[in-house]
Amino acid sequence: FNIIRPDAAYFGKKDYQQLAVIHQMTRDLHFPTKVCGVETVREADGVAMSSRNIRLHPQDRAAAPILHQALCAAEARLLAGGTVQDAEAALRAHVATEPRADLQGVHVVDAQTFSEVSDRPQHTVGIMVSALFDDVLLLDQKEVPL
Repeated sequence: FNIIRPDAAYFGKKDYQQLAVIHQMTRDLHFPTKVCGVETVREADGVAMSSRNIRLHPQDRAAAPILHQALCAAEARLLAGGTVQDAEAALRAHVATEPRADLQGVHVVDAQTFSEVSDRPQHTVGIMVSALFDDVLLLDQKEVPL
């Protein structure tokens, strides 16, 4: 950014943490660059496109849509006025229905500060999930404007 001085830079929301770091870096260093988050590109079944997907065994690839479905269930809970705990419970319960998915992590964070959120969020949140499918770790996220 310092050398090229772009007007805008585009980063995928697929790597939600990286995007948050880039946003913070541009604020901290007073770069005039506008950082734009680009929506995650998904396969027809909802699986986030990733180079890791080619490493999945066919059975694991067939099971992988559970992550997006679980994120949608968590989003629905939040949009219905539920708490973060309700959303996390919905996500965990949804992933638990898929025996090939080994849930590794669930985080609900404030989209601006990236701090963990509890109770009923008042601002846009990011829901992040990771799960192992055999030896492949898949990550997915969903931004929920509240």
